[in-house]
Amino acid sequence: MKDGATKSFVQAYNAQAAVDGTAQVIVAAEVTQAANDKQQRVPLLTQVEGNCGEPPRPPRRMPGTSARRR
Repeated sequence: MKDGATKSFVQAYNAQAAVDGTAQVIVAAEVTQAANDKQQRVPLLTQVEGNCGEPPRPPRRMPGTSARRR
């Protein structure tokens, strides 16, 4: 990936992890060189289902946060 300021090449990685909220263990992980991680959600959720045998439940909201996306 090119650095926007210097136009030099920057070796960078983008990592995602899915964690079981009760057991606090990683149930899926992925590392890519993609600059944007928007396309990584579905593959990670698919990996969770394959590893755990069932699809993940929707995440619980943190206290004090709203459901509205900004």
